Amino acid sequence: MKSLITFRSLSEDDTRRIAGELFEQLFHPGDLIILSGPLGAGKTYFVKGLAQAMGIPPKQVVSPTFALMREYFTPSWHLYHLDFYRLHTPEEAMDLCWEEALSPPALIVIEWGEKFLKHLPRPFYLVHLTPIDETLRQIEVEFYEKEE
Repeated sequence: MKSLITFRSLSEDDTRRIAGELFEQLFHPGDLIILSGPLGAGKTYFVKGLAQAMGIPPKQVVSPTFALMREYFTPSWHLYHLDFYRLHTPEEAMDLCWEEALSPPALIVIEWGEKFLKHLPRPFYLVHLTPIDETLRQIEVEFYEKEE
């Protein structure tokens, strides 16, 4: 694991902008992105920013807490948005069969994926969203390399 970069977000719009910039400059087709942070930290807003950068209207993006997985498509991209909040075991997470989508041109984003971090396939990005106060968020991106 290595820490790549840290941002400060001043608003929900700022979180979306930062996610869009990360999509343009860092994330690639086939990447797995794990979002970590407490309730209300801005994880879904981060996904809305990724979606917007991919050409998906951010209004379409909603939390998959109860659906567990939502899929969004453009002519050139697929975005799989999962939420492991309600899952209790790594087996439940793997039973969703999302690993099949880990190939270009798909991007997979998992909220609450840190619950099963050691069971997730590497490489992946771990994005920590930490509330500092009601509006300020720290966003830290780490990269977990493929295990040898």
